[in-house]
Amino acid sequence: MRGRLQFLRQWRFWLNYAFILAVTSWVPLLTQKATMTLSDGKVLQESTTSVRAYQSWYMLFTHGPGVGQGQAVATHLGLCFAVTAFVWFIMFRPIIQDLPDPVITREPAEDAPPAGDAPHE
Repeated sequence: MRGRLQFLRQWRFWLNYAFILAVTSWVPLLTQKATMTLSDGKVLQESTTSVRAYQSWYMLFTHGPGVGQGQAVATHLGLCFAVTAFVWFIMFRPIIQDLPDPVITREPAEDAPPAGDAPHE
């Protein structure tokens, strides 16, 4: 499992994440429709307000966290990260697999005595 999360260290993942954030910033986070009616049910006025992600980002950075856009920005960041990480986790395998160390066998040098025979003096 640890090898599968190595994509979090790759700059390509973070570039892809930034690209997804930029592309989805045009998606409306909130669309609200308000209708004003008379007592007999006749529509007097109707308006639709749509707030896109980039507008929430702009409000957060220009007016500060007190404007109530923090939750919308956090939702945008979290959903984009979750989708991007899920796709990378499923699609990309680690380049270097965790393999056991190979057994190294070397030929003994001609000068060296055999492994069990130490010279006696």
